[in-house]
Amino acid sequence: MSDSPRWAAAIAVGLLSLICVESAHAKPSADRVERAVVAEVNAIRAAAGTAKLRPAKRLHRVADGHSRTMARTGRLDHGDWDRRVRVVADGRAGETIAMMSGGGRKLARGVVRAWMQSPPHRAILLDPGLRRIGIARRHDGRAWFFTADMAQRLR
Repeated sequence: MSDSPRWAAAIAVGLLSLICVESAHAKPSADRVERAVVAEVNAIRAAAGTAKLRPAKRLHRVADGHSRTMARTGRLDHGDWDRRVRVVADGRAGETIAMMSGGGRKLARGVVRAWMQSPPHRAILLDPGLRRIGIARRHDGRAWFFTADMAQRLR
């Protein structure tokens, strides 16, 4: 057997591996749990007489990058605000982060409940001046790391 079919197979396996790794890292839109978190927050905002937060893809990408960093390092940390400055128009922004275990709708309710029991997080989530949200979660093998970035206006 010649080496050409072996090389072709090796290249195909390598490309397939690269595609699988890239799709595990690329997360262009919110998943169902992230959408459930936004729905939970918006229900609480509605009960408080505050306008709903509208999802923003650019904020989602910023939140996703931060959640990925927290999952990689295993640390819950707000990190550097520079990542948000690129998408927030007027500097008015807020962020909530959390580390949770579990899954499904209970996970969404649990993270929102934890944020609402913390006065600083509650104030951010209910701030009527914040109108856009990007939320993302990443798993490190043990727990989910959530980031919710909110802004008044985007660039």
